Amino acid sequence: MVANVQMAIGFEKNLNNKKIGMPETAHSVDKNFVTSEIYVAANEPITFRFLKPNTVLKGGAYDIVLKDGCYMKKTLIPEPDADYELIFTDVPQCLATAHKIVKTNESMTMVPVEYKDTTDCGRKR
Repeated sequence: MVANVQMAIGFEKNLNNKKIGMPETAHSVDKNFVTSEIYVAANEPITFRFLKPNTVLKGGAYDIVLKDGCYMKKTLIPEPDADYELIFTDVPQCLATAHKIVKTNESMTMVPVEYKDTTDCGRKR
């Protein structure tokens, strides 16, 4: 499973740019993304938290906090022997998507996978 994010939040630093031999995709080779390939258990729910903190502009006597942050918590159940690409981006808006990477000798297809929204402390985000 590869999770592509524009920020390293959510991954331990030692996992950034880790490769385990997954097929390359347009996002995984894009240098504007931080990518990490990890093994996860099949047929068990796995939850990913995506966070983009508010931007803080420092200057003068006051800091300006832009309310441009977002948080998403999504769960999916991966199939055995399958590769997935998870993408979180905040450009132009906060968005999290998941695709199953289906590769044959001749082609590669990105099949959309539905995430389930997950709650924190009983609140849906």
